[in-house]
Amino acid sequence: MPWGGDLNGFVEPAARCDNGEIAVRMMWSGDHRFTACRNHSGVRYLKAWTTEKPDGNDPKSKRKFVAMRGEFFTDTPNSMQFTTADGAKVDLGPTIVTIQWPKTEGSRKTISTSYTTGAGWTRLD
Repeated sequence: MPWGGDLNGFVEPAARCDNGEIAVRMMWSGDHRFTACRNHSGVRYLKAWTTEKPDGNDPKSKRKFVAMRGEFFTDTPNSMQFTTADGAKVDLGPTIVTIQWPKTEGSRKTISTSYTTGAGWTRLD
């Protein structure tokens, strides 16, 4: 179990499961927090605290932290994937989290952000 977390996710409310629901995967990198939760019906969803989409013109610009919520999309052989209401795709891999941001209107450029997290924590049940 990671420091600053319990069976419901991280202490940070943006990365904590809703209404006492259970965390099934927790990953972190610096101040970034990612929690895959399972609701009482068994459906997974994502709660995260991370930085916003980078500026396509200045990718090194300072970005503020934002809360993200994602709905379960699919499992791959190596990851769980979630999508957010604004069209971002979040991939929780074994030791890395990758966010593919929605394209800016009129742009053909895809922007993604990756965070190396280490092994994280997974509930085995």
